[in-house]
Amino acid sequence: NGCAANNINASVTINPEPYITSPNIYNYTTVGFYDQQNYSSGCLHLTPENAGTNETAIWRNEKINLDVPFDTLFTIYLGNNDDGADGIAFVMQNDPNGLNAIGTAGGQLGYAVYPGSAGPVITSSLAVEFDSYYNPEIYGDIPCDHISVIRDGNMGNPASNLGNTNGLSPSVQVSPSACNVEDGNIHLARIKWTPNPATGIARYQIYFDDMITPRYDIASVDYNTIFGGVKQ
Repeated sequence: NGCAANNINASVTINPEPYITSPNIYNYTTVGFYDQQNYSSGCLHLTPENAGTNETAIWRNEKINLDVPFDTLFTIYLGNNDDGADGIAFVMQNDPNGLNAIGTAGGQLGYAVYPGSAGPVITSSLAVEFDSYYNPEIYGDIPCDHISVIRDGNMGNPASNLGNTNGLSPSVQVSPSACNVEDGNIHLARIKWTPNPATGIARYQIYFDDMITPRYDIASVDYNTIFGGVKQ
């Protein structure tokens, strides 16, 4: 699992225990831009402010077993400029590039690729976007800062947007009370994974600020298919 972001002053603080267990913050591999000065504080600074198009992927070195439930909390800071772009994503992947996997910068959030683009993409992946910029050319994007769940980094294929299942909207506003979350505040996110090993199907729930009611709730994620049958 990991996260990627670009074009914003973005950072994430990981609080693994008692959720996803990790020995310490140093158990991660980074790809792309990375601000080393924040490393020891437990805050992973993904991209700088006003520095053009940048992207960073930070991958946990130890793989997780997808047959085992997890419930992880982390904080996100998306800056204080509503025109900032483009967001951050929590990504689980089984890409052939492993810890070196990274997608395309800009609206592709460091994990995906636009339709028809030749840029890199993270395959065999499941991404939760916290998208802070409206890109109307991307399927399912909405003007407010929003959450989407995308498989295989394919932004242009409606079948890749898991929000199409169970009648859900492809994207939902990140905050129920605010269109903009680039508000200078630190926000709390929660991601809950509840698998059924017998079927290879998981329930996937994403929370933002409100840790009781999920903003996104997908009842059926076929993780055997997404990750090629690899469970760990």
